[in-house]
Amino acid sequence: MQTAAALPWVSAVDLVTDDEKEVLWRAGQLFWLLHGDQAACYREYRDWSKTAHTTKEGLFRRLFVFDCARRYGKDWLCLVIKLEDAIRQPGSVHTYATAFAKDIGEIVVPLMRNILSLGECPEDMEPRYRTARMGETHGYYFPNGSVIKLVGIDKNPNGLRGRGSDGAVVTEAGFVQHLEETVASVIYPQFQGRDGARLILQSTAPDTPNHPYDKVFIPDAKQRKAWVFRTIDNNPLLDDEEREHFIDAAGGRDHPRCRREYFGERVRDEATALVPEFDPRRHVVDHIEAPEWAATYSAADPGMRDLCGIVWAFWDAPRAKLCVQRSWAERGKAAGTAEVAKVWQDTERELWSDTKWWNGTDICNAPYGRVSDTDLRLLSDLQTDHGINISKAYKGDSKEASLYTLRDWFYNDRIEIDEEGGALLIEHLQEGSWNKHRTDYLRSELYGHFDLIDALRYLVRFVDRAHNPKPPAYILNPTLQRAVMHQSTASDTASAFNSTFARKPRWAGR
Repeated sequence: MQTAAALPWVSAVDLVTDDEKEVLWRAGQLFWLLHGDQAACYREYRDWSKTAHTTKEGLFRRLFVFDCARRYGKDWLCLVIKLEDAIRQPGSVHTYATAFAKDIGEIVVPLMRNILSLGECPEDMEPRYRTARMGETHGYYFPNGSVIKLVGIDKNPNGLRGRGSDGAVVTEAGFVQHLEETVASVIYPQFQGRDGARLILQSTAPDTPNHPYDKVFIPDAKQRKAWVFRTIDNNPLLDDEEREHFIDAAGGRDHPRCRREYFGERVRDEATALVPEFDPRRHVVDHIEAPEWAATYSAADPGMRDLCGIVWAFWDAPRAKLCVQRSWAERGKAAGTAEVAKVWQDTERELWSDTKWWNGTDICNAPYGRVSDTDLRLLSDLQTDHGINISKAYKGDSKEASLYTLRDWFYNDRIEIDEEGGALLIEHLQEGSWNKHRTDYLRSELYGHFDLIDALRYLVRFVDRAHNPKPPAYILNPTLQRAVMHQSTASDTASAFNSTFARKPRWAGR
């Protein structure tokens, strides 16, 4: 028998003889029911599963993610895996949970029927489908005592609870409300004492920002090499003509709908995005280093319930760009006055220890200025206890008006952000959205009130674009200095030069 691995564009089912099918069913080996690319995903999962319980990395060490485009065949793949698990482990208990209860009858049951029929499951092994009755759980019951429970999370979230589980699948996890709580508090604890228990999350890209599928589970899975990503281009059941037909029907390759559904891109809704003009391809660069002479700024949006966010940047006058080098955001105890002061000062020293600016009389140390929202207590404490002088942000117009100024800067490519140092700000810009009534920002458990966007908003209004931070040429050129001093006959001029270059530069008090 040839394996599916050798057949990249078709299932291997037609190459398996009847005798081989029965042997494979009884061994719980059903990979031959998958198309070639599904078989590759299957192998990645099975290889990971062998050692998943021994790893020390990540938070959810027994969790695997299939991050695949619509119509790739995610449910078919996961049902084959669960069938194998139920056959290989007699008496085991598994759960197959859908985001929406209607998907059980419309998707899961027909697919399972097709798998059992196509694979010609031996009659004495075939699981029986039963609805919930007389205390019996809705699901598939196997002759060997195993069961696959079927749960529609939106209608029956309590159906996920149980005394123990040997594994579970959550389909379209990117559309499950309270997914993190569901996994961490309901499903995952059932794996205790069962080394072989695994959880699979599978989904297309969520259509809402900040979903835990994207923000919690995918990063964790990537860290553990427990993540598989597939697009419509990976589906071997579509020829080129059919694939392009569906791409065109979704608006074409550049349409947000197509990019999200068929190519797994996390595309923002332009109508609700706070800063729809932000484009990482245009506004994010590999690395930003402050020059020797620059007007450097730091800006904050303080908070305790939400995040306290700070950005550090400089105005690149020759290019007319605001260059953001660093962003930071914390809440609670990590955002206390002393903690904020330390981060603020340490970051300024790290970024700008060699950067100066000219105030018209003196050469001054960075920063050129600091600005913050008007949390008077924090500003006063930072100034009194830590010597950090901060100006109050201009708030003479509406939030939406000042946000439009920020949007305009991005539209005109007047902002660039360091990819690594500004990573948090980049996330806030990508995920920040208005609420349903467009009266306030949509709050996020992960990103708070998108406070880094507000910090950047204050900074844009605060930047002094007319200032030239570089001293006159004769200040930097010793030969010119001597010529000026030689030509000067006024004692007060000589005194001024001596004063300027003999003493330690002072901060100008902005």
